[in-house]
Amino acid sequence: MHIKHRYLITASDISLLQSKALEKWITDSRYEQYQLPEYLLASPQLTNSVKHGRYLYRFMLAETNCQVVMKVRHLSKPRRWIRRLRDILKYYLRQDVTYKAFRCCERAYLLRLAAPKPLAYWQRREGFGRVKGYFLYQYVDNSILLSEVCEKLKVAGDGESKWRMDLLKKIIGSVKDFHQAGIRHNDMAAHNILISTTNLENLSTAKVCFIDYDRHTLVRLNKPAFLKKFFDLINLRKIRIDNVSLDDVLNLYLGTNRHYLWSALLIFMGFKTLSK
Repeated sequence: MHIKHRYLITASDISLLQSKALEKWITDSRYEQYQLPEYLLASPQLTNSVKHGRYLYRFMLAETNCQVVMKVRHLSKPRRWIRRLRDILKYYLRQDVTYKAFRCCERAYLLRLAAPKPLAYWQRREGFGRVKGYFLYQYVDNSILLSEVCEKLKVAGDGESKWRMDLLKKIIGSVKDFHQAGIRHNDMAAHNILISTTNLENLSTAKVCFIDYDRHTLVRLNKPAFLKKFFDLINLRKIRIDNVSLDDVLNLYLGTNRHYLWSALLIFMGFKTLSK
């Protein structure tokens, strides 16, 4: 089988020695040994991701001396022909979503935003229309999905109101940092938000990390300011935390002295609540 690697890129913030080791690891196709069921990263969205040709593998990588996550995207998975053709064209134009996600994650990480450390991106072509995109990033230690955190703390029952607001403050604060840096994630669902903590009973020290930048956009419009702010706020629609209202979000994002028209406008757009 003819195999060709294209666009092998390592992140700009890793050492030269580490970069060379990663390049050799990739060109020797040693990553193939980790594309096995035992390395699959369990996720509530795993079934849907596999259906669309997206896989996540977690393993210890000696070249980086840390645990990593490898995201694999298959362009050859069965799907509507027009979408598959579009993906193949993007591949040859170097505009596939995996590459864009890698670049966005790298930009966010260098700006010290709530993003994992990206390590490398590469493509593997096995023939016309059979392409895989790979995105390698460092695993976030002691991390758990926001959806799992909510479920566990709901069962515990103690201090539910306090931990809910603690989580919301951290998430909204991180989102504001992204927006100020000109990045909209556009898919901030609970399965794309990691909470890193060693103690679920005290979330004041927890850290937030956003993953999956496939749908991100860079903010091109800064003026008029209210229009940018409107689209920034719409970006929050997929966050789901029990008993979180629109007022809770706007109070944290805009402050308590916000104009009432913001609530009216977002409700008109169908953004009534963030709760399940």
